[in-house]
Amino acid sequence: MILIVDDFADGAESLCRLLTAIGYDCRWVTGGRDALAAIRSHPAEMPLLVVLDEMMPDIGGVEVLQELRSDPRTVHTPVIMYSAGFDVAKEDLAKVMGALAWIPKGSGNVTKTLQSIGEWYERVGGVKRQRADEPNRRHV
Repeated sequence: MILIVDDFADGAESLCRLLTAIGYDCRWVTGGRDALAAIRSHPAEMPLLVVLDEMMPDIGGVEVLQELRSDPRTVHTPVIMYSAGFDVAKEDLAKVMGALAWIPKGSGNVTKTLQSIGEWYERVGGVKRQRADEPNRRHV
């Protein structure tokens, strides 16, 4: 599952809908505390990728990442930072703490953002489902 964490509910829902439309299992929450609860309750045997907004009112993304890294149950949870802000120090800190990438919001290329998230999800063991409207492309 891909978990989108963003205090802007419309943005989180839209991104999740687009990821679902191209075949990925996606959920979204609107805050850092909700993200921590969702991540901690996620079955360990299932692939999970967290796409984490940096600027949120309850707990910022770097703080959420710090919480994840300090908990033995979530220390290895793969996280991509996704933010409209550009703070080099926070980006560097997130990468030192093990964030896979820092994707800028509103970069103008939604397709590239979706592709990047999908590729990272597949790298951590996630699988893209074939859409119902897609022809079966498996080679037999």
